[in-house]
Amino acid sequence: MRQFTYNCLMRLNKNIRHLGDYDELNEGDFFMQITSIAALLHSSIKSSVPRLITIAALSLLSCFQQKSSLADEISFANPLMKTGDYLSGSNWNDPHVLHDGTQFVMYASASQNFDGNVKIYRLVSSNGINWTLSPLTPVLEKSTAGWDSSSVETPAVVYYGGQYHMFYTGYSGTPAETQYYRIGHATSADGIAWTKDESFLLGPTDPTGAPNLDFNQYIVGEPAPVVFDNKIYLYFTAVGANSGVGTTLQVIGLSRYNGSTWTAPVSVLEPKQALYPRALYVGYSTPNAVLTGGKIHLYFDVIAEPWKQVKIHHAVSDDGVGSWTQDSSPLLNKEDFDWTTEEIRSPSALIYNGKLYLYVAGHTGSNLAIGMKVYD
Repeated sequence: MRQFTYNCLMRLNKNIRHLGDYDELNEGDFFMQITSIAALLHSSIKSSVPRLITIAALSLLSCFQQKSSLADEISFANPLMKTGDYLSGSNWNDPHVLHDGTQFVMYASASQNFDGNVKIYRLVSSNGINWTLSPLTPVLEKSTAGWDSSSVETPAVVYYGGQYHMFYTGYSGTPAETQYYRIGHATSADGIAWTKDESFLLGPTDPTGAPNLDFNQYIVGEPAPVVFDNKIYLYFTAVGANSGVGTTLQVIGLSRYNGSTWTAPVSVLEPKQALYPRALYVGYSTPNAVLTGGKIHLYFDVIAEPWKQVKIHHAVSDDGVGSWTQDSSPLLNKEDFDWTTEEIRSPSALIYNGKLYLYVAGHTGSNLAIGMKVYD
């Protein structure tokens, strides 16, 4: 509060100096500054100096407007949204947040009353904290038939080549039947009305076959696109047999798009066994990719054995393919919030005004919620 008031005083001083007729306030004790402002306003009224009243009032109003905006950025109550918010019986999950230059935009998954029909919604916000559905209806739903005829979820959106690209997980079975998971792609001019591709983009190589050591044999899903080097780098989670650990391992794969063709998928990031040994952890899931400082940063959740998303971790690479540096400890644990005591998952990172806004999903009991942590 002291620093905030001091900044307001400095703005008032500057504005008064611009008038040319008044000395600036001296920089004394904090409470003396408050007294000086009050005395200045009082004397302005007595001497009928409307210009000074106007400048002082506008300066203080501007400061308190700035204070409100700053509070919106760094002071908030978690979770930001919970079960039942915005839609009757809504179960919120899988946020992906971006800033389009004018507002924050979130794409998120939700079913209603766990009805098994997961849809993708779009929400907007002026501060990244208070959200409104826009539109009120889903922007992407399951198809009437085909590979994504049961549900669509885990949306992720980038702007590339003059249009928005959404990547998502779809399936035709139940959520537990992971062999049916595929990654789909849709495009949009405005981020609201979407056109799906005719078929899925990525899928497992042989989900019901004998182990063949493909990193993506059994499961492919949870896309994480980022624009880098004038290409879309599409990260995703995948499961296959791994000779290094002697069993299946959940890893992060990559395929790149240059505007006309996609590269063959490759595995780019495996769990750090010294930190997350396979005996205790299944692997990495639900990645999110961010470009900052010329490097690609990946945020992802860590899956414990038996399968449960329990931590949020981070890794960084100069080229987005190899030479990954993984943090020595997780960014977040499920115990860090009272609304993620059972699981914490689906990170979405956004660099905004020099801060890292890290959105996450999670649940305690049947309350599926989305919240965030802000890092300087």
